[in-house]
Amino acid sequence: MGSDGNAIDSFNLVYATKACQRLKLFPNGLLLHCLAIKSGFEGDLFVVPMLLEMYAFLGSLSDAHKLFDQYSYTSLVLWGFMIKGYLKFSQESKVFGLFSNMASCFGFQWDTFTMEGLVCACGNYWSLVNKDNQVLCPIRNLMVPKLASKPAMIQQQSMAKTH
Repeated sequence: MGSDGNAIDSFNLVYATKACQRLKLFPNGLLLHCLAIKSGFEGDLFVVPMLLEMYAFLGSLSDAHKLFDQYSYTSLVLWGFMIKGYLKFSQESKVFGLFSNMASCFGFQWDTFTMEGLVCACGNYWSLVNKDNQVLCPIRNLMVPKLASKPAMIQQQSMAKTH
């Protein structure tokens, strides 16, 4: 990409970043981020979400959050990736914080991807606090839209029953 005469475009950067994420090649992902900046794709609508997802899913949550802070106003997808990233590394309090900010401050509409992350976080939270008979989920009076994905609800219920 680039050195062999082929033009660098957002399509190639997205798939190369996704490959780095799946193969857990974090240093290569960092190089792709540098290449995106150098090539003028720093704020690209398709490249930014893939970079954020790569950082979040490979455990570099501080880098993911820096990118999120720069571009969170552009896409609801970024909010979902941050929520899923924090959820993956059992940082439920940050999930609830992001969700609260998203829902109240910015007026974004919830999508099923984001709601699935919240429901899973409630399940993880329940598994941590149920032994002391504490609150199921720190978000009260939550109006949950219709979920297209039922596995999140099943996971939440199974985690609550096992602890």
